[in-house]
Amino acid sequence: MLSWAFRVGRLMGFWLCLSMVSVMVLGGSTIWLRHQLRAGEARLEALHAKEEELRAGMDRLAMEWSRLNQPEQLADLAQRHLDLRPRPVSPPARLVEVISQGELPGRTGQ
Repeated sequence: MLSWAFRVGRLMGFWLCLSMVSVMVLGGSTIWLRHQLRAGEARLEALHAKEEELRAGMDRLAMEWSRLNQPEQLADLAQRHLDLRPRPVSPPARLVEVISQGELPGRTGQ
């Protein structure tokens, strides 16, 4: 009769130890997952801040581009800084004249 009680006590001890180990594993994994979640949230917040900074920069660039790309200002800049003159119109050249002006492929130094 006494051996039966020891067997039940051992079995209960085994199940008690097993349940304690499982509680510790689940608790540890919960703490680890919570830590990972907080780290991920911090990285996400940093990425959002970087995205806002980039968007603000893109908005500034778009505003500057629209200011600089006005036709009147471009015409004024071209007139002040580029010495553009219309090309003189010449009669159409004949094919023989065009070929004789350039070097033919395969005929180098002849």
